[in-house]
Amino acid sequence: MENLVREAYEKGVFNGAWLYAENGGIASKDAVGFRDAKDKWPMREDSVF
Repeated sequence: MENLVREAYEKGVFNGAWLYAENGGIASKDAVGFRDAKDKWPMREDSVF
């Protein structure tokens, strides 16, 4: 999942946070990109939209 998201970010088609769960547990979670493009504040897992 992480590779898929990072590839999408590098292609410019994804900016955000994700959580992927499988079998009742978290398999992958993180964030990529910016929460504020103007000021370049990094996206975080707890960013509010």
